[in-house]
Amino acid sequence: MHDLFRENGVPETVDLVESSTDSLPLGDDTADAAVSTMTAHELPLAATLADLRRVLAPDSPVVVVDWSANGRGESGPPRSERHAASEVADAFDEAGFSVDAATERGETFLLRARAASDGR
Repeated sequence: MHDLFRENGVPETVDLVESSTDSLPLGDDTADAAVSTMTAHELPLAATLADLRRVLAPDSPVVVVDWSANGRGESGPPRSERHAASEVADAFDEAGFSVDAATERGETFLLRARAASDGR
């Protein structure tokens, strides 16, 4: 994906970073937002969220869209690898985020959260 981004032009304000999700090469409270699309089912969720909380500045938004365990179709990853919106919301709560919304949307779910502003 980084090669594709480079081919299409990377804005000067964007740094492409490659790392594991549970050991992000960013300082504490240095990221302003995070977005994950169709990847949460592949991550070590608890470890990823712990490190994401570390790098996000207080009150920073997070949006996650992924295949839902409650989906009915055959598209996407195997059902055994998927999470329900409520499971992901619980994981975010446990990791120190405030969940604004966790909505099932047929085959996918949408979660909006913020890094808690009251510290860790």
